[in-house]
Amino acid sequence: ILDNIQRRFRMDLIYTNTGPILIAMNPFKWLPIYGDDVINRFHGRPYGSMPPHCFQEAEDAFVQLQKYRKNQAIVICGESGAGKTETTKLMLHYLAVVSKKTSEREAKRKSSVASVSSEDGGSSSKAGGPTIAERMVNSNPLLESFGNAKTLRNNNSSRFGKFT
Repeated sequence: ILDNIQRRFRMDLIYTNTGPILIAMNPFKWLPIYGDDVINRFHGRPYGSMPPHCFQEAEDAFVQLQKYRKNQAIVICGESGAGKTETTKLMLHYLAVVSKKTSEREAKRKSSVASVSSEDGGSSSKAGGPTIAERMVNSNPLLESFGNAKTLRNNNSSRFGKFT
């Protein structure tokens, strides 16, 4: 396993699956694997149909939440400086983008149904405000202020884990 992870890391393939576990290696540099184009590639794709990536894990949690309406949990763990906070931010960003797209798609569907019913004397309503995922992303700095302290390796160490 370690040999495989090392080979993949040298090719900037920082994500590896081992069964249901995603292993991420901190490249200590920014890689072009997190843009909106990558989000669009992962959104709506079945689990396992794309290469290992934190967006795939976020997509799976999102799909399971939508499909079964049950709470989802993603455990992100590692040593200080391993990239837990960055991975959390990336996954929250992914969830914010896809939940907004889903909300917009749902609003369009409802408005088309409402416009048909308004012709029959019905009424329509427009949803507004930030999505739950957007609120989660915006609350992250506040949540990070609890339980975090500076260490020799990292200025923003997640000492006690993080529940978002």
